[in-house]
Amino acid sequence: MGRVLTGAGFLFRGLGIVLSRPKLFGLGMVPPLVTSVLMVVGLVVLGLNLDSIVGALTGFTQQWGTAGTVVRAIIGVVVFLAAILVMVLTFTTITLTLGDPIYQRISRRVDAELGPLPPEPDEATGAMIARSLSQAVATVGLSVLAAVGCFLVGLVPAAGAALAAVASALTGGRLMVREITGPAFERRGLLQTADRRPVLKGNGALALGFGVPTFWLLSIPGVAVLVLPAAVAGATLLVRRMLGEGTSPDPREH
Repeated sequence: MGRVLTGAGFLFRGLGIVLSRPKLFGLGMVPPLVTSVLMVVGLVVLGLNLDSIVGALTGFTQQWGTAGTVVRAIIGVVVFLAAILVMVLTFTTITLTLGDPIYQRISRRVDAELGPLPPEPDEATGAMIARSLSQAVATVGLSVLAAVGCFLVGLVPAAGAALAAVASALTGGRLMVREITGPAFERRGLLQTADRRPVLKGNGALALGFGVPTFWLLSIPGVAVLVLPAAVAGATLLVRRMLGEGTSPDPREH
């Protein structure tokens, strides 16, 4: 539990870092502001069509009376949770891709204040673009698979909606960390997801402590604009901690 709380604390430390640099914080808000508009439109469309979607999935319950109403309500909640999972991760992926120079700058500033900057990896521009696109597609694909899994979990009698909410938070948190730690990992030469997996797997509690609250905060469109720059700064602290680097200017922390 201590490591979970430490992971969550990095998000709030990241917020303090970017708030103390208004210009950098303002730049970091621009990409999520653009993609938040798309997210809000998506949520509105989902809300307007939720009854139709649920109706198509629960046509067999029309003759069940009160039980059918309860089932339809639960499935409506589960569909919404699954959609939120896909939308938040897609939002994060698109925003990080669009604002990569800005978020690299935020991450680099955190690294520079805590120790010597690691050498930049030698990667051709074309290779970097191809890698970024393939990783973005993979993240979106994984989020869709996770949403399907959450939907199936939600069909469990009685406890389905609660289980789906927990599954959505845990899965979303894991995928969120996988995505948002990208700038800090890339600076250390860990360019591929496979290169980072052992580090993330070996620090599961830290990663979940950071990822779950970040995931839920980013699911709130207006809040997401403020949270994403802070999350990038916090993710840099998280990577430094997972790799055994200092997360404080005081060298005695090592």
